[in-house]
Amino acid sequence: MHPTRPLTSHPATQQVEHLSQLKAMVKQFWVYIRDPKSGQGYISSVQSLMESIESQIMIQKTASCETLETLVQQQNKLTNELTAFQDHMAGWDQIPVDEPSSVSHPGKPLSIRAPSTRVMAADDGSLLPEITAYQNFVARHGRFGGWEEFAHRAFLRLREKHGPATTDSFLRAVVARIPGISLSEAASHAAWHESFLRLTEARKSAIRKWKTRRAVAAEDHEKEMEVQETAVKTSGVKKQAIHIDRDAQRLELEAWKEQKRAEEAAFEQQHAADAAARKAQEARNRDHQRMLRERVKAYQQKREARDLLNQQMEHEAKQREKDLHNKIANEDRKRLAEKNLAIAQRRRMAEAERAQATEQKERRLKAIRKQVEVHASRDPSRILRPTESFQIKVDSPSHDPSETVKGLFRTNPIPKRHVPDWRREM
Repeated sequence: MHPTRPLTSHPATQQVEHLSQLKAMVKQFWVYIRDPKSGQGYISSVQSLMESIESQIMIQKTASCETLETLVQQQNKLTNELTAFQDHMAGWDQIPVDEPSSVSHPGKPLSIRAPSTRVMAADDGSLLPEITAYQNFVARHGRFGGWEEFAHRAFLRLREKHGPATTDSFLRAVVARIPGISLSEAASHAAWHESFLRLTEARKSAIRKWKTRRAVAAEDHEKEMEVQETAVKTSGVKKQAIHIDRDAQRLELEAWKEQKRAEEAAFEQQHAADAAARKAQEARNRDHQRMLRERVKAYQQKREARDLLNQQMEHEAKQREKDLHNKIANEDRKRLAEKNLAIAQRRRMAEAERAQATEQKERRLKAIRKQVEVHASRDPSRILRPTESFQIKVDSPSHDPSETVKGLFRTNPIPKRHVPDWRREM
């Protein structure tokens, strides 16, 4: 049987949840629009929220369409099943009158009453074997072979297009065009359809033969009536009775023929109405599918244009950011170069000043040395001996002996870090 897509467990709950989410998104979007801000972040947030709202709307519409299609399919299926069951129940109350059994038993008198419009299978064996086999086959498998009506109609359209139902191309086309059908299921349904056509043709052929035999029997009966009329011509009473009987039978036969023509006309009209309804439904389905494809295509084009615009905006933003970084880097390099140049200039000026000061000092010292002659020798040990004034103070009697320095002078070096000359002015 062709599988149908199951309905969601709680479609109403899911739809309410989707609508609640959509309502929350719209409220958030209204908050964004009511308080606009500048910046790429705000634009990106608004754009992302708009895309989310559009996507949620499309998802909601698609889910609603799918749910509606599933419900319509189930409604049609249940309607067909209910109609078939009602026909089956209505057939229980119908009593077959003048069925083909009259042909099977030539000894019985021929009746010209209108036969039943539906040939129902009976347990007494009054129906033709072909009709009984057809009705039993339909009762076991249904008129669609266990498939749904729309799937069986698609199968028939493919059969008309590809020819016999046993070719591989036809089976592959059935598997490709009808979702959820395997190759073995398609082959089984094709075999069932061939059996159905064979039984249908056998039933029609049996009915035609039965009608032919019935017509022949009617002609024989009319001939017998004519013989009887000839035999009773001598009696006026019998002749009048036969004439009345023949008139009644003729009227009954005409009424039966008129009823038969009315039934055939009603059947043809119903068949034409069903065909027109099927064509209208197929046209509506095609229009609906085309509309959905156009909407999806328009949405895809809109989404592609939006993505292209976003890519262009991102590329321009990255290019502006790159240009800004390059400009800042160039300015930093220029400023550092100017600063280094100024530092180097100050360093050269300081070196020149120190050289000039050293030169001036040397000139002064030379001038002083020219004026005074110094005859003194260097004695580094003097730094470790006490001075003459201190020695006199120690040797004097008024000095406290406890204050006598018994040790030598010790140097007290002060640690000091060396600072380069070029950094002293920075």
